[in-house]
Amino acid sequence: MNNSLFVEIESFQYNCVGEDICGDCFMMEKTPGFNRIIAVLSDGLGHGVKAGILSNMTASMALKFIGSNQALIPSAETMMDALPICQKRKISYATFSIIDYIPGETVRIIEMDNPPFILIRNGKLLDPAFKEVWSPRHENRKMRIYEVDVKPQDRLIFMSDGISQAGLGSDQHKLGWRRQGCASHVIDLVRGNPSISARELARQIVDTAKSLEENRQPGDDMTAAVFYFRTPRRTILLTGPPFPKITTGNMPGSSMHSGATRSFAEEPPRKSWRGSLAGRSTRTSPRSPKASLPWRPWKAST
Repeated sequence: MNNSLFVEIESFQYNCVGEDICGDCFMMEKTPGFNRIIAVLSDGLGHGVKAGILSNMTASMALKFIGSNQALIPSAETMMDALPICQKRKISYATFSIIDYIPGETVRIIEMDNPPFILIRNGKLLDPAFKEVWSPRHENRKMRIYEVDVKPQDRLIFMSDGISQAGLGSDQHKLGWRRQGCASHVIDLVRGNPSISARELARQIVDTAKSLEENRQPGDDMTAAVFYFRTPRRTILLTGPPFPKITTGNMPGSSMHSGATRSFAEEPPRKSWRGSLAGRSTRTSPRSPKASLPWRPWKAST
């Protein structure tokens, strides 16, 4: 594992057609001092307000449980039991994908019922090994746990089922876009632009999924989150106090006219605003005797 990797994290989403609130939720937090990054993508049952409540509750609880290093199965049971029951379907349900990353260590990924994440490395789709666990109280909700040793230029893509099921029932995608279709599209995008940012890649994934829908109207909430691991890009910044410009005519080898650039000293003096207040005194108020003193840096008392 490379400890010097920098990770770009971005997400992009579209609401289901006719809804003002997205039923998917993506949350992320960074632990100060440890550079630990925890992110959660959750998809609530259905869409709209109710789905948004379910996904936001799930993502918020997952961040707290994982951040405090709680046991997985009891935490998952608490999240499942705490969700409100849908009056129409008589169940409480929300999916989640949890990403736990500490620089210098492997990335731990926990998924429950979301489409499997996509790992792109060297232009290929990889399928890491996983371990499957579940709660005795919720045996039908199995969780997959992955340990991924990321490399430079790796990309992890997480999505809701609105992406994998885009175009469902159409002539071209009778079973939807599916994970493989999304992965092939990502590989083509990365091959065409190896340095494509996480933000641009997430946007293009969701835009393409939306284009597969009838009349380009999403039939479900669509969310994609991208993690782009790369080497840091160094920036050198030089700052200093302002100083008069050097006229180009005085520069050695310059062929430009000496008056092409004016120095600051040549600027006409600006009229003080006090001079425009006829009949008003410009002296310092006696109530603020320190106003006319020069500024001095603060000094600690001895």
